[in-house]
Amino acid sequence: MKNKRIFRLVLKSFIVAAAATFFAIVPHTTHAAFNPNYIVSDFEYFNYTSLSLRGIQQFLNSQSGALKNLSFSTPSGTKTAAQIIYEASQTNKLSAKVILTTLQKEQSLITNSARATTSILNKAMGMGCPDTTGCSPEYAGFYNQVMRGSRLLGDDPLYGKSSHYKVGVTYPIAYTYGSTDIQNVTIRNESTGLLYQYTPFRHGNELFYNNWNKWFQIKYPDGTLLRANGEPGVWLINNGKRYGFLSRIAFLSRGFQFKNIIVLPLEQVLAYEWGGDVQFPNLSFVKDKAGQLYFLNGLNKQPVSAAVKKDFIDNGLLYEQEIIIPSGAREYNALNSLTTSEALTSPLKVKYPTGVLVQDISTGAIGYVKNGILHILNSKEVLQTQFPNQTWIRVSHTEFASFHRGTPMKLRDGTLVRSPKYGGGVYIISNGYKRPITSRTVFDGLGFKMENVIKTDDKTMDLHPAGAPFDGAH
Repeated sequence: MKNKRIFRLVLKSFIVAAAATFFAIVPHTTHAAFNPNYIVSDFEYFNYTSLSLRGIQQFLNSQSGALKNLSFSTPSGTKTAAQIIYEASQTNKLSAKVILTTLQKEQSLITNSARATTSILNKAMGMGCPDTTGCSPEYAGFYNQVMRGSRLLGDDPLYGKSSHYKVGVTYPIAYTYGSTDIQNVTIRNESTGLLYQYTPFRHGNELFYNNWNKWFQIKYPDGTLLRANGEPGVWLINNGKRYGFLSRIAFLSRGFQFKNIIVLPLEQVLAYEWGGDVQFPNLSFVKDKAGQLYFLNGLNKQPVSAAVKKDFIDNGLLYEQEIIIPSGAREYNALNSLTTSEALTSPLKVKYPTGVLVQDISTGAIGYVKNGILHILNSKEVLQTQFPNQTWIRVSHTEFASFHRGTPMKLRDGTLVRSPKYGGGVYIISNGYKRPITSRTVFDGLGFKMENVIKTDDKTMDLHPAGAPFDGAH
């Protein structure tokens, strides 16, 4: 009886709060379209530590172009294409990713091996090749093209940041040279101004954006919470897509915390494909238009058969009036956008089919039980990240020991964490893996905050296999 009471109190609190203030959500753009006002973030553009020499070579090796195998004469001897790109990146405090993307935008040299001819390599970056006069011999050669082109794209005092295109100023920009398709473009950040300084047409910068978005767009791990600057809406990244919370209770009942939200320009949020909306409280029962009942669990909805519904009602775990009926197309669409998972099991067949926290009254151990399987929580940090502010039921040691043992609970995806064994490094949990954040520059540039880094014990950290270093690119 005590377990029924606790389940019902939790469920009732969610349902009562469902009328809480709604978030306003930014538009449901399925895929990010090119925005001529904002092409790439300043952090990404100027992050000259984003690729090492080895990283540049590995990237070239992964593509079908010929640059991976080519070397060129330079004032200090023969160097590989990767070495020249790296040197230009470091000299001009410019991300090597910008140089690589420009080489592709201008001459398709990253992906097309047939383009690696002398005449094409002499204008590899399109530097000194205005549409009005053709290419100047002063800039000929791959080394000159990369070094001088990077100088114009980068932070060189000779040119100055955005010397022709100032942030906040609106300019009439043609689609291509000679085009009558003119559009007013308001420069949103420094890097966008520099890209227009290099290529003063929308089409060329759209090509840059398309290749950048394909190769280098920042990809936050699953579990990351994002908000667009100036917008109240909150988005959850899951499976590389963004899910918008339409109510505070939908957000809070799933264990998320406002302090972990990262604020980005709207364009960076919209770069993620829209996955769906989250309208209703977690652990609630919702009925669709066809009369199918679902139990909501995270971003999943579990079908509930008529027989299982009856078992819940007969055992005092659900009242008919507590079932939520969506109101209007948007709420129905939000329900439909959730992923359908396995059907909910009857409480007569398994213990706690909807999931519950339990505590051993003898040892104090806490675990999460669902469908009769117990997942131990090895530390308070797991409890705090997975089940913040949630209560648990106290059970006898005999009952606690009677549950089938599953794998221990891990930290929530998106958690920033460190532990003694791993030194002073900060890791982010991504799909259950611990991934070291490569530098403080990357940490700050991605919008993370040191006050959100939790400290845990090595046993908890070791539950998470080592993942690839995280720099935001993949």
